Amino acid sequence: MSVADETILTGTNTAKPKGYWLVLVAAVLISVAVILWAIRPTVSKVPNVSERLVTSNNLKQIGLAFHNYDAKRGSLPLGAICDDDGKPLLSWRVALLPYLDEQELYDRFKLDEPWDSPANKPLIVKMPAVFASPKKPGDAHLGLTYYKVFVGENAIFSHVPQPDAEDTDSEPLNVWSVQKLYGSARGISNLVFAVEAGDPVIWTKPDDLKVAEHGPLPDLAPLFPEEIYVLMGDGRVITVRPDRENFEAALRASLDPDATSTVLIDQ
Repeated sequence: MSVADETILTGTNTAKPKGYWLVLVAAVLISVAVILWAIRPTVSKVPNVSERLVTSNNLKQIGLAFHNYDAKRGSLPLGAICDDDGKPLLSWRVALLPYLDEQELYDRFKLDEPWDSPANKPLIVKMPAVFASPKKPGDAHLGLTYYKVFVGENAIFSHVPQPDAEDTDSEPLNVWSVQKLYGSARGISNLVFAVEAGDPVIWTKPDDLKVAEHGPLPDLAPLFPEEIYVLMGDGRVITVRPDRENFEAALRASLDPDATSTVLIDQ
């Protein structure tokens, strides 16, 4: 039976209408274009996601260095490396270098000289990558960092050495250790160790976020839209919105190990 006869008997026509394949190709191309457009927002956010991961990882490394410092020394570092009179000379970031696989760089510092002395100033440009914000990569070449601690009378980090501590090295000991913070009224998991926020500072300079009991909070301008990255005492990294209603009360309580307030910074 011929094709023509089969067509007559079945009432069907297997021949494709004119322009069929052109229409089919056009439909496929349109479908692909729609799919690409639909996933465009996700693709555009990839760099931002990467920046967030880097910031979180940097803070986690800093948190681990704090704990390793404590395990070796029996206390956390002071807010600054100070001279015998208590004058801040170098940042806590310098004190953490041996615990960030930067022993060689640490050994090049004169710990009894200020950050801008002829011996120490050239080391500013040697800032480790862990202190560089992915949001401001150009600042790394200038030795600028956004990772800071809070320094104050009721804060974990201060420039006041432990009164009865033996001077085992050139750095005096902090009043607080990880063990004491676990047993503090606040508990280490509810305490803020460091943040990425505010204006950049020279990483070797003892220039951090000063907090007073009755004064205003220091500048905490976020690098990411509407939220800052916070390193907690137990090593967690969280994001916090500084515009939330009870942020100031939560932050102040999270800086003082003796605070009995129940307000939490991550709620």
